[in-house]
Amino acid sequence: MELLHAKGAIIAYGDPFVPSFPRMRQHSFDLSSERLDEKTLKSAGCVVLVTDHGAFDCALIARHADLLADCRARYREERANLVRA
Repeated sequence: MELLHAKGAIIAYGDPFVPSFPRMRQHSFDLSSERLDEKTLKSAGCVVLVTDHGAFDCALIARHADLLADCRARYREERANLVRA
């Protein structure tokens, strides 16, 4: 996240179980969880799935993300917007 931010990326996240980004020893971001809806997903250049739990509407994410990086092997089917990471 720090590398992306240093290159000019605007970082956001959405997770209902983590309302604000936790402070860590070496990393600190002043972020609050955003609602994962059609508008938010469409506004992102890339959506990165780094955790997989039932609170996420994975069909909604796949449908509205321009680019989707799946770090959890959640998506099995091929999609034009999907990169497996």
